[in-house]
Amino acid sequence: MTSFVKLICFQFSSSVQLSVARFLSRQWPVRLHRSVSSASNSSVTPAAKRENLPPANVTEKVKQTTKDVGYFTIVLGGFALTGTILYAIIQELFSSKSPNGVYDDAFKICKTDSRVLNLFGSSLKARTSPDSRRRRQNIAYDSWYDDKGRLHMAMKFYIKGNLESGVVYLEVVENESKEFDYRYLIVETEGGFSKKQIILRSFSEVDNPDL
Repeated sequence: MTSFVKLICFQFSSSVQLSVARFLSRQWPVRLHRSVSSASNSSVTPAAKRENLPPANVTEKVKQTTKDVGYFTIVLGGFALTGTILYAIIQELFSSKSPNGVYDDAFKICKTDSRVLNLFGSSLKARTSPDSRRRRQNIAYDSWYDDKGRLHMAMKFYIKGNLESGVVYLEVVENESKEFDYRYLIVETEGGFSKKQIILRSFSEVDNPDL
């Protein structure tokens, strides 16, 4: 019985030793590999580190791309600014609520009215001042808002035909549709006591007290 126990203990001890040996044989290469790796990392020279950096042409490409993006942003901003300026100019020239729009509409009424043509002559021209040779130059106008928030615009310009010369007075006010209606549009000839007046548009203050 004792011999049998000793045999079992011997076999168990041998198995344990074999297991430990196998464990050490498995772990030793890993530790050795780690030691070699650590040694190799510590022995990397500055020249080798520089070799791991990206090539110079890659850096130049990054710089050039950054410059291109900056130029594109500047060009895009220039286009946006140009578009804003063009929009403002178009609104000023062609909007019916701009001074130029009111000026054009009033002169169109004048030159198509038979009373004005009979008094001033057929070749009627409009000017912003008596001595101006240009049709559009410093239009004399004033604009304001009343207590109801409606925009008003008053204007004065000059007309001249082959028979007479005169002055046009007008005032417009916004209606419910935010468009301009005439409060008055009057043409007068120049010439002191002998001047004549033609009322082309008018609103009665009695019939329209809100105006």
